[in-house]
Amino acid sequence: MATDYGNNFTVAREPHATKTPVEVVDFMVSWVRELDGQAIQDSDWDAGGLTEVESSFTSSRTTVRLAGGEDGNTYEAENTITTDAGDVFSKRLIVLVDGPAATLEGGDTPDIPADTLLTEDGEPLLTEDGNYILVE
Repeated sequence: MATDYGNNFTVAREPHATKTPVEVVDFMVSWVRELDGQAIQDSDWDAGGLTEVESSFTSSRTTVRLAGGEDGNTYEAENTITTDAGDVFSKRLIVLVDGPAATLEGGDTPDIPADTLLTEDGEPLLTEDGNYILVE
């Protein structure tokens, strides 16, 4: 998201992370500073155009696994938590999707959800926007 400083002048925020369109990546958010002794009771993610594969939380951290996105686009995923005292906080995670899928160091492939449809060659089938096609 950009901050408007008036007179049509905006400053864009830099991405927190970068992934490729076919990578499935875990992102962790620490809430220790905001909690002030409280614990997370609930966590909700808005994947902001990316695909939320799964999410989880502990008393002080949240994690989301994100997939998809189109090469060259920037996405904002937002995490909103509710504490055991009823306080609500949110943070945004800015993710740049950059570059084609490639093998990882050592020749490994990125984590692919188990229920992804594969080609005869074992490659994941993707939608036009780079999301995995999953078996229903």
